[in-house]
Amino acid sequence: ASTEDGDTSLHLAAKDGHIEVLRVLTAAVPAEDLGPVNSRGIDALMVAAYSGRLPVVQFLLSLPGDAATGEAGERQAAGMATLAFDPAKADLEGMTALHQAAAGGQVEVVRELQALPDAPRLVALKSANGQTCLHKAAMGATRGHVECVKLLAGPEACQI
Repeated sequence: ASTEDGDTSLHLAAKDGHIEVLRVLTAAVPAEDLGPVNSRGIDALMVAAYSGRLPVVQFLLSLPGDAATGEAGERQAAGMATLAFDPAKADLEGMTALHQAAAGGQVEVVRELQALPDAPRLVALKSANGQTCLHKAAMGATRGHVECVKLLAGPEACQI
């Protein structure tokens, strides 16, 4: 079941930071069914990242995925962990969880996502209109996103 916008129980629990509810929900379904997207292509990880729900982001990133198909299979073949929630997955606008966290000014979530082994690639990914996560943070700098800009503009970050 989902809302008019396609949000599932996973989306709503992630947005509100209900980690115990997420534990119950994720235990009840197979890994390949954990990543439903809403009408904008946004999954629960992206919602949690934008909302600044660090414990939820950490929990979702800890869930093992189905290594049988798609990018998960490619990740496993490359010796990388397969995850139920792929941090490189993009919504319909091409925004990843890192884009969402940067747009929301969520410093701790940005730090967490930058600590992933795939971070250099994540930081450089561009949305459908060519914006990196640094662009998203910079656009929100007047709303207190300066710390995100500092993190994303570091020496290993994408081009300014």
